[in-house]
Amino acid sequence: MKILMICQGNICRSPAAEYLLRKMLREEKLETITIESAGLLKQTDGRVIHPKIAKWLKWYGCDAHRHHATFITHKNLAEYSYIFAMDRSIEQQLRTKYAKDFQDNIYLFGEIAGSNKQLDIADPMKTKHFWATTRKINQICRLWTSYFMEEPE
Repeated sequence: MKILMICQGNICRSPAAEYLLRKMLREEKLETITIESAGLLKQTDGRVIHPKIAKWLKWYGCDAHRHHATFITHKNLAEYSYIFAMDRSIEQQLRTKYAKDFQDNIYLFGEIAGSNKQLDIADPMKTKHFWATTRKINQICRLWTSYFMEEPE
């Protein structure tokens, strides 16, 4: 199974979700699930992860210093069982511009929390709340880890 995390620039939210979920799945011996990430902004393609996100990921035991942003068009969306959008705006762009043929594979990353407050993961580039964003992503990754532990691949 392959999972793709999507945010605007692929320098904050989606790589945080990628690294945290990968770590959690590895700890649960679910190594057959591949996690990747990408962004919708072409101009961030190749940029390194934001240093504040990298700092908080390191606090959680994830080393993301080698991460470089990937533009979504570099991905074959047909390969992914789950395409996670970090917010409703990204979900809408995926549904209308990038993943028209993969509607059933697109999910809001936060929807598993079951609360309208959790649906969108705010962009820390706008809010400046890098720790709060990383913590929220970590909490939601725990929920997805539990889900994948129970879900047959």
